[in-house]
Amino acid sequence: MALDRSKDAHYEGLNASIALAAAFFEQTGLRELIDSNFDTDVRQKLSPGNAVKALIGDMVGTKGRSAPFNVADRYMSAPVDLMFGPKVDIPALGGRAFSRNLDLLFEIDLPSLTYECYSLLAERYGLSSKVFNVDETNFGITALGKDPDLPDAAVPERCGHAKDGHNERLVYSLLSVTDENGAVCYERPYDGATADSVMDRDAIEFLSAKVDPKESTLIADCKIATGPLVDLMQSKGFGFVAKCPNNFGQKARARIAESVRTGTMDPSVIRKGWEIYDTDAEVDGEMLRFVAFRTTDDIDEGIEYLREHAFRLAKDGMKMSRVYIHRPSRENAMMFVISLGTMVSDVIGHVLKTEGIDTTTDGIAGRWFTLMFKYDRKRDAEYFDGPDVLIDEFLDAVQALGLDPDHLIH
Repeated sequence: MALDRSKDAHYEGLNASIALAAAFFEQTGLRELIDSNFDTDVRQKLSPGNAVKALIGDMVGTKGRSAPFNVADRYMSAPVDLMFGPKVDIPALGGRAFSRNLDLLFEIDLPSLTYECYSLLAERYGLSSKVFNVDETNFGITALGKDPDLPDAAVPERCGHAKDGHNERLVYSLLSVTDENGAVCYERPYDGATADSVMDRDAIEFLSAKVDPKESTLIADCKIATGPLVDLMQSKGFGFVAKCPNNFGQKARARIAESVRTGTMDPSVIRKGWEIYDTDAEVDGEMLRFVAFRTTDDIDEGIEYLREHAFRLAKDGMKMSRVYIHRPSRENAMMFVISLGTMVSDVIGHVLKTEGIDTTTDGIAGRWFTLMFKYDRKRDAEYFDGPDVLIDEFLDAVQALGLDPDHLIH
């Protein structure tokens, strides 16, 4: 039997998981919010907001992340003029267009824009939070050396303690803050050798201007428990939770441990088999609360439980380490896009779980690869091509997210 190369002349479409991610980005107002930061340039086919929308569709809607010059492959048969603007065609989704838009993004206050995007989604989906998890990491890049190309651009450096163990590589440092629902609300890149204390201080200062500190609690690792940072959090009015380092407050940890050794512990009312010692102790003239615990369980499991799974940020899932861009300023802007993709993924996953749909965006991308979302331009109609069970799952997700099912492409 000969291969028939004929095709439906009216067919346009794309993978359903990419369509869902792009529709979410558009209908929640994220694209419009980003574009509102820029003056319209009639010569520019692809706006910054639509550039980010295309990148987010690629990141969130697939299991991986493409280099900017390959993103157009995801939309090869899609009605890109309806999705990204009337002047947009496939060549307009090329690497140069994304690079130009990354340059434009770098010129604005991206950390603040990250929080604005979070606030938009939090208001829409009721993600109120009084707990914020502060974490720092670093990630390597493939480069022999990079110099600052623009003022205020964070640059990669060798730090001597790369998280992946490859100290021979250049790394960026990254500050991340998530809310109590696990959704990213603030991220900011730093030079590779930046101290955690510097990033912690910036996070405290930033959050103090965005939330009511007296109603908020910060959770972080032990590096935030230093005299100056504790004083700063106290002065702002924040509560905080952190593992107590050995040298904190003139060996306060040792004093608490000695009290536990010579005293008694109470059974935990939260977790069976745990014993708790809860007390107040003076540190530098201020009373702080200390909690010691003992468990027969595996210690690593206990620590993971106490951390409340707060720092399971999809850094590796979004391929944060694979930044193949030649300028630090563009890399900084791409990190904003990746953090926004992580936020979108977090929020979608949280909303679906809240609505009783036990899946994640990564699970959707892996499962829906045979489901196509199509558009018939002649009839102005949107339809599916794929298994009925996946169509039902798609429509359930659309309903749970509160999206308009009649305008998912345009």
